Amino acid sequence: MSEDDDEKLFREAMRGIKPLKSSNRIDIKTEKIHKKIIRRVDKPDIDTNTPRQTYYIRDREDVSGECQLSFSQPGLDVKVLKQLKAGKYQIELTVDLHGYTLAEAEQKLIETWHYIDDNQLRSLLIIHGKGKQAVGGKAILKSLVNRFLLSMPNVLAFCSAKPKNGGIGAAYVLLKRKR
Repeated sequence: MSEDDDEKLFREAMRGIKPLKSSNRIDIKTEKIHKKIIRRVDKPDIDTNTPRQTYYIRDREDVSGECQLSFSQPGLDVKVLKQLKAGKYQIELTVDLHGYTLAEAEQKLIETWHYIDDNQLRSLLIIHGKGKQAVGGKAILKSLVNRFLLSMPNVLAFCSAKPKNGGIGAAYVLLKRKR
């Protein structure tokens, strides 16, 4: 079979098929992002001397690639966390950190947070991977995501995703509503 025959077969097989609507993934623009700075100055364990002016908890322990992430703010209704763990919240934004270096992933998270703030999003999925190439059994990107989310004041809860959304290689995140 030639390439023309393959092309004809493909076109024939696809006849009547409509393309999917655009996904909820976006490419975040960085022009206006650097106007804001993420800060948590009320925490004593925050490193405020980082060159990109990012402030989040850096001294939390790393997590293994096989652990389940789970966090909720004190006083949050248990039902909310159960619904989040069940994947009941509509994912408004997906951030995929696969293939990023630690520094690139950190910058992507910061840019994402500015985008979330500007667009008043409530829920997202962060794909960090399982850390199969982890150094010393520690999943570097997963640990970064865990530390970052724990330090963000607008995070109500987060947990490892359902298998269809990445399982322990991804996290659902629920954010506070802006008033």
